[in-house]
Amino acid sequence: MATSASSLSFGSVVSTGGTTRLSGTNSNLDIEGLVTSLVEAKKIPAVRLETRIAANDAKKAALEDLRTILGEIRSAVAGLRNPPGTLGINDNLFEKKEAYLSADTTVSPAAIVGVSAGNRAQPGSFELRVEQLAAAQKLATASVTGLDQKLQDAFGEFAGSLVLGLGGGSTAEIAVDGAMTIQDLRNAINSRSATTGVAATVLQVSSSEARLILTAQSTGQPITLANGTGDDVLAKLGISLDGGATVQSPIQAARPARFSIDGVTIERPSNKVEDVLQGVTLNLYKSEPGTTVTVEIERSLGAVQDQVIRLVDAYNAFRDFIDQQNLVGADGTVSSDSPLFGNSFLRDMQLKVASILGGAATGAGGGSLREIGITLDPSNRMRIDADKLGNALLTNLDRVRDILEFRFESNSADLVLFSRSGALQDTSFTIDIVDADNDGQIDSASIDGVTVDVAGKVIKGRDGTPYAGLQFLWSGTGSASVAVTASQGLADLAHDELGRVLDQTDGRLAREIEQVDGSTAKGQADIDRITERADRYRDQLITRFTALETALGQAKAMLQQIRAALGQTDEQ
Repeated sequence: MATSASSLSFGSVVSTGGTTRLSGTNSNLDIEGLVTSLVEAKKIPAVRLETRIAANDAKKAALEDLRTILGEIRSAVAGLRNPPGTLGINDNLFEKKEAYLSADTTVSPAAIVGVSAGNRAQPGSFELRVEQLAAAQKLATASVTGLDQKLQDAFGEFAGSLVLGLGGGSTAEIAVDGAMTIQDLRNAINSRSATTGVAATVLQVSSSEARLILTAQSTGQPITLANGTGDDVLAKLGISLDGGATVQSPIQAARPARFSIDGVTIERPSNKVEDVLQGVTLNLYKSEPGTTVTVEIERSLGAVQDQVIRLVDAYNAFRDFIDQQNLVGADGTVSSDSPLFGNSFLRDMQLKVASILGGAATGAGGGSLREIGITLDPSNRMRIDADKLGNALLTNLDRVRDILEFRFESNSADLVLFSRSGALQDTSFTIDIVDADNDGQIDSASIDGVTVDVAGKVIKGRDGTPYAGLQFLWSGTGSASVAVTASQGLADLAHDELGRVLDQTDGRLAREIEQVDGSTAKGQADIDRITERADRYRDQLITRFTALETALGQAKAMLQQIRAALGQTDEQ
């Protein structure tokens, strides 16, 4: 009997690497093949489960692709829906503006001013003249003969401090003495620039002359100077002889920007002006008093058109995906490239998305995408009539907005809708607000007689009522009745529905993927159990066949002994 660390042989039984096999059988049967076949037969259910798991993996991957495709549709309609909330206007593409410039002289208007218009800017035009650009104050110290010269060698011994800042801002006291060089002084001043708003640089006039230049970091604000403790530092450095009231070596005075809009003169401390017209930012580049720049603020209809095209492309990609999941071969078998064939969730989404985008807006006289040049071809792909869409945007923009956006109007400027979710169920209603003591805190409220929840100035529709998902903000005082009209366009309907579907926690798609994962996990657990039982079965077969081989071996040996006693050979 041969032995080794990895293989032990006991007659016809061999144990190799922890796995038991039969060899040198006495029965002349292929017991190893027989055992393998019997065990593999036991594992057939596991093979079927592995096939199911592979199908689940493909199904999950397809569902994740579907999430991306539906997410693109939702992203495409987001800017077309009139996003809710006080900041929603910033993301509303219908409110996006562009600024166009022209001038009455040969000077390029872009060389004079840059204009950007945000979504809150009002469409219209104005005339602009730039009379003067804002400038930062600059001043110099007296000169020294070299960068390494000590200040006391140039100005005499001294020790004290100076106080720096900008008009109306914070100041800092900076210690200065004669042992410092001009570079040391620069570093000391710059270490406090974040507080003072004043920066220092060394100007090398020549090989034998250098000065320190102090520059305000903001235009239109003067540098404030004062002596602190100790000697008269300002005088020693040649900055000021009267404690900072005047300077000895001015380079540039602080001055504001001066310009006019429609003939009204305006001054600002900076060349970047953001507070003259709501939503409009002016960047003044050059003073040209003799040139009038006409600024026209217009809606960026091109941005809306581009987003509509993006929506159409996203929808068509969705239809391509659906067709991909319904491939059937000539023999009637489903393609392996269609893991979601017959999937009820995909079928529901196909019907839901098509019914929303192919349907009519709620309220505002309805209206469909067909009105703005978007139709379906025989393959159920969207097609755009660019001329019809462009004409609708130019001549009937409000109608386009009715078809796509959520629209809200009330007869009180004190009531705003700042949050909404779900499909709009009532398009015309009255909100009755009770504020008996006129303190601006709502006592109670109702919508068309339906009680709502109130918290301070917030009015919220209750779940289970036609006003669920609506939240209003009331800024008025006293009791009032406010008439409201609202409509819900197709973009808002699609955004809301897809939001519920794509919710990562409780959305239908998340639940669908969770079911697939659950099926995969159960299948893998069943495979593990089947494999474990098959391994035990194999051990049992080995034990039985080993016993058989042992018995046959003993019988064979006994037969040989009998023959030997009778004087017979194996051939006899």
